[in-house]
Amino acid sequence: MEVTEQEENDFYADMTLRKDNVRMCVDVAFANTLYPGDNAIFESGDVSLDGIHVFVGKNWRDITRDLILIGYTAQWFLGRIAYQYFLPAFIIGGLNDEITGSIARTFIPPSCPESPSAWNEFNNRFAGLSPEQYQCIRLFLDYVFHIWADIFSEETFSCLAAYWENPFFRQH
Repeated sequence: MEVTEQEENDFYADMTLRKDNVRMCVDVAFANTLYPGDNAIFESGDVSLDGIHVFVGKNWRDITRDLILIGYTAQWFLGRIAYQYFLPAFIIGGLNDEITGSIARTFIPPSCPESPSAWNEFNNRFAGLSPEQYQCIRLFLDYVFHIWADIFSEETFSCLAAYWENPFFRQH
């Protein structure tokens, strides 16, 4: 079945609206977050980790697309407080095609749950986020699903929906 020009235009208009909704959500939900300090960034103790330098002394709003491309792998080494502080930059950076999938994968819980330690580590990474901040993650994932619906399994969709939509599920 061939896609008409109108269907293609509608798809891109819908994706633009979804991106705008994510950006607006992030602007509001993370507006009052405070820089956690350099010590929180280097919680792992290794200041030489590739890409982690891009976060030092920066406001999350100053983390550009180019800096996200340099430092997005370092997100796994940020302390929990620093990760949550820079989370809006990762979400907005994830709206760029080069790293959308990599950022989206950071929100996939471990095989619902495959091991208690992996589950606890994942939960701790997001502990303390407000309902509004969780909503931003849900909007980002909704955007991703509409673009890449064919690369995520039904099990992954179910797992993500259960985790991000239900606070009770996150506690177990």
